[in-house]
Amino acid sequence: MKKYSTISLEKESQLVTLRLNRPEVHNAFNEVMMEELADALKNLQSSDIRLIVLSAVGPNFCSGADLKWMKEGAAKEQVGIALSSEVLRQMYSQFRSFTYPTISRVCGKVFAGGVGLCAASDIVYAAEDSVFSISEARVGLIPAVMSPFVVERIGIARFRELVLTGRKFNATEALDMGLVDFVIPQNGADELFNEAIQNILKGGPEALAASKALCRSLTSFDWELKSKELADMLTQRRMSHEGQEGVKAFLEKRPPIWRRTK
Repeated sequence: MKKYSTISLEKESQLVTLRLNRPEVHNAFNEVMMEELADALKNLQSSDIRLIVLSAVGPNFCSGADLKWMKEGAAKEQVGIALSSEVLRQMYSQFRSFTYPTISRVCGKVFAGGVGLCAASDIVYAAEDSVFSISEARVGLIPAVMSPFVVERIGIARFRELVLTGRKFNATEALDMGLVDFVIPQNGADELFNEAIQNILKGGPEALAASKALCRSLTSFDWELKSKELADMLTQRRMSHEGQEGVKAFLEKRPPIWRRTK
């Protein structure tokens, strides 16, 4: 299989395990990782596989966007920032629209855009130690591109509360709200997960693909049109003074200007 620098792929029969592989930054994604994820998913569409498992190297699934990369890109003109927003959109869209089932197995930190990857999956298994947060507003940004996927899973009222507070919540609460489908304990985790894989692989390949297409047809949401609009919203927020100040403050380990006391 094709080799990548920020993700790894392993194929066993008709199962592909795709791992985020930047553990030194809690698997935060930069432009390279987003491009590689989108490219891998595009290439896998035409291969003889029936299931993708998304996981991560290291103790944390994904802490969202790499803010150091985002800060370095702050000097770009609008066109450059818009292109990176489009890459993010393609990454999510490729994952959600993949022909065959996708399962995410998450653990540790599942923050910001990592929640989006989780929500774009067909089925999500979360380890007991998983901690979630939609924390973009704390660095002056918004969870624009991932928002349709998360709202589809948990509803607008719950999404609104989590976006506005940015609070952390555990795997049990994520299960209760529908963001994840199963919480797996430390003991017996592999057994439970492997059972789920085998259950899916018992389905006919064409029936699995048709079932996913059926699920997509049951929503009136125009994903392609709306996702492009949301990518534009993210571009504007990244270019804003507040967005750039929030990212800079986070990296400098200081409060942003809106949290300073006189």
